[in-house]
Amino acid sequence: MGVILSTRPPVAKSPPPAPMTSTPTPIEATATSTTTSTATSTATPTSKALDTSDIFEGTRPSGTSVAETAGASSVGFQPIVKRRLPALREALVDPTVLALALSSLSPPPAVTTSLATAKRILVIGHANPADGDCVGSALALKRGLEALGKDVVAVVDQALPRSLRAIDDKTEIRRADSADVIAGGFDVVVLVDVAQADRTGAMADIIKAAKNIVVLDHHDEPHLKAARGVADDAVVESWVDVGFDAAAVQVGAAVIDVARAIGADAAAVEGATATVADAVAAGLYTDTLGFSAPGAAMTSLQLFKGLVGEGDVGLRRLEALQNTLSAPLPAAVTALVDAALTAHLHTGPLGQEAVLVVDDGVMQQALATFRDHDPRGVMGDLTGRLMTALDDAAAHKKGSGHAVLVMADGGGFRVSVRGSGALEVQKAISSQGGGKPGAAVAVIDAGTDVAEVVARCKRALRDQSLRACAQLRLSR
Repeated sequence: MGVILSTRPPVAKSPPPAPMTSTPTPIEATATSTTTSTATSTATPTSKALDTSDIFEGTRPSGTSVAETAGASSVGFQPIVKRRLPALREALVDPTVLALALSSLSPPPAVTTSLATAKRILVIGHANPADGDCVGSALALKRGLEALGKDVVAVVDQALPRSLRAIDDKTEIRRADSADVIAGGFDVVVLVDVAQADRTGAMADIIKAAKNIVVLDHHDEPHLKAARGVADDAVVESWVDVGFDAAAVQVGAAVIDVARAIGADAAAVEGATATVADAVAAGLYTDTLGFSAPGAAMTSLQLFKGLVGEGDVGLRRLEALQNTLSAPLPAAVTALVDAALTAHLHTGPLGQEAVLVVDDGVMQQALATFRDHDPRGVMGDLTGRLMTALDDAAAHKKGSGHAVLVMADGGGFRVSVRGSGALEVQKAISSQGGGKPGAAVAVIDAGTDVAEVVARCKRALRDQSLRACAQLRLSR
């Protein structure tokens, strides 16, 4: 449901790249890479010329730029509790924030070969997409490979909310029962932003039957095949790397590498890059919460800048993207969604913390009201309002920066987490409640009382606050 804020460790650095000297193509990027390759894929490529530093909260020394303070330990910044990138609009006009290109990345050669040699390709994203990474990844791969002459079908087996339908402006995303999916005959099946088999809808059966699979994902699972429902005898080439803030970046880089592998000329490579740009940018923007998420990498911001452009060009393209992704709810629907939230507040070691619980009955009423305005409306159209409430609770000036949102899900509960140490909180909730390690949110199985879920969340928040307090004491 929600996006877990990344707490990944920094990856190894390479020398910074030279600044881009021309206006970047419409939306092109790059990201960090600590590649995991499974099954028949044995190569471990590395990214080229990437600076993966984060900017930590603190006071920027007088006369220094955003980029100069990115590796902040030398100026007394403490990488504890919270870290924030510069404001996105500021970064787009700051010449010292270097733009990066998707072509800076090196996907695993076996992944590139598998895509380059296939003629008919099926791309599968996860069902119930709540942000642009799933749809952006599927569209970017479809559009990019089609520009290179491939026959590609992209599937997300669930109706899309309005904001994601806006990304899919040509209605290219299919469902499992569409004729071009049923026709079959695919040389390879590609899973993008898919970490669990139970989130692919009816596509799970197709995945199980597939013999050649490529996985492009930034969610790690210890058992790649089993987690995604892949048959034991399938040949899998993977690029799974938690160092990326969005799978769309990996997809865009793969498209460019395929263009090179098939011998496309410079104009064709540039065309493929431009074709994937908007979809990649949407995935990157939404999975970093507009680059406001603690833990979002500096390279992700630089990649986004490489995609949308610099200065006024970048600002105009950013505004266009934000307008595409924003779809205001009718006032009556907004009121119902707000009424569905109950806040359980308590004071922890670092201040006030919130556990927000959603009344599923009221949310169903809100959805019915919304469908009076938009018959194609889905629950995903409403969850953005819930996520805003969650973000506001985590950012409360008197609070600790921690908050969780509890929603009913198939008889159990899904818990979205915001704040520093979000991954640790998610793991603590999952470990106590039959959750799924590596999932985007903590999952608590059916049979647990909501009061126990709230108590479990409070314990996890308290424990994370205690860890943060201990870190602060040690850093003094």
